[in-house]
Amino acid sequence: MKFGLFGMNVTGGLVMTKNPQWKPTLEKIAERLKIVEKSLPNNPFNFVPISRWKGYSGEKEITGDAIESITLSSFLLSKTKYSKIFGTFSTFAYEPELVAHVASRLNIEFKNRFAINIVGGWKKDEFDYFKKEYLDSSKKVYEFAATWTDRFKSAEKAHYKTLSSIIGSDIQNKRTEIMCAAFSKEGREFAKKYAHSLFTTIRKNHLLNVVGSKNVSSAMSLFVGNTLSEAKDYYKFLLDKDVDQKAAENFISELSYSNPLKGYFSKKNSHLIKSGAGIEELITDVEGLKNFLLKVRKLNINTLLFALPDYDRSLKILIDCISKTND
Repeated sequence: MKFGLFGMNVTGGLVMTKNPQWKPTLEKIAERLKIVEKSLPNNPFNFVPISRWKGYSGEKEITGDAIESITLSSFLLSKTKYSKIFGTFSTFAYEPELVAHVASRLNIEFKNRFAINIVGGWKKDEFDYFKKEYLDSSKKVYEFAATWTDRFKSAEKAHYKTLSSIIGSDIQNKRTEIMCAAFSKEGREFAKKYAHSLFTTIRKNHLLNVVGSKNVSSAMSLFVGNTLSEAKDYYKFLLDKDVDQKAAENFISELSYSNPLKGYFSKKNSHLIKSGAGIEELITDVEGLKNFLLKVRKLNINTLLFALPDYDRSLKILIDCISKTND
């Protein structure tokens, strides 16, 4: 099993708080990944950003400052040695030929450490931002994604052929790893057919019992302290008085518009929206995190990503726990 970081490219991570503890820059993200590589040389992380062109509104425009994927990936690959860097690409926002051109070159330069995470998209205001027709059903989303992926693979093959003739070595058989972030039935079927792996939500109450697949990755929003009381106090500090309630309500409203069933679930579990945009949360102390990591290592899933409210204090604790639970 691999571990990784998710949503590090936006202020506050994924936590909908008016008191963010993390303000990213390219250099700060690279510095944190260097710490990971130095501390865990035999277990480098996967790095997966989120792709947002417009925030979730609210008082702080949560995720509105997301650092764009191609810029971020290119920089991080040049600053790291072992980490696998994903670019997250909304299929309606990026032309597949552009992504293929970038991906093929980055994988030649950085020894196949670049991968892509494709997202079909669900926020109507982002489609409107690009003046694109809103895809109002999972069926339409993944029909479009299938065409996008076919174009990507065709362009990638052609570009590798060109580079092979210029560089003078046989690199035509290289292929960029594709992960698909999907939650619907149609999305999961698409991932099986078109991608190398599926990135989806697995709930904590059945995570440890899941009959998974080596081609499935998931994410959790982690709130950790040296004691459980400290972890709970930190959670309350961010998400009680200082929660950006308007951002959470806007997120649920947009999700309900695109998927009524997920909107209903999100209303019933609004704390998961506030703490991590809908992914599962884990509030624990150091010993609890160590025990959790020991258990999840036995699961038949590919990668568990952690979204953190900060990437100083919390990252140090996570790295230490992973290091102490390594086989």
